[in-house]
Amino acid sequence: MPIGPVAADAVVTVALVEMDGTTTPITNGYWLEGGRYPVLHFTSTPGGRLRITYTAGYGATADTIPADMSMAICDLAARLYDYRASDKAATMPAATARICARYRRVKV
Repeated sequence: MPIGPVAADAVVTVALVEMDGTTTPITNGYWLEGGRYPVLHFTSTPGGRLRITYTAGYGATADTIPADMSMAICDLAARLYDYRASDKAATMPAATARICARYRRVKV
């Protein structure tokens, strides 16, 4: 699945999208392999377009965010603070960009 991480116990809903736009829920025949790069496994191939809904991302507490991402956020905050009175626009530090790139899989 394109966006992660996903908790191992996350709830996933799968629905078959009909030609007229209506949906038919699929309640079994799949399981979720959570983690940083989640995978949805199907026991049989569903025919047609699917709508898959799940919750992804890190939690709201600091202990769920990876340590290097936490440092990247602090580095960016320090850069913004340093440029607060400057006429120049603050840019993202190169180290922060490299760290963030490790966690990026899709563009929104």
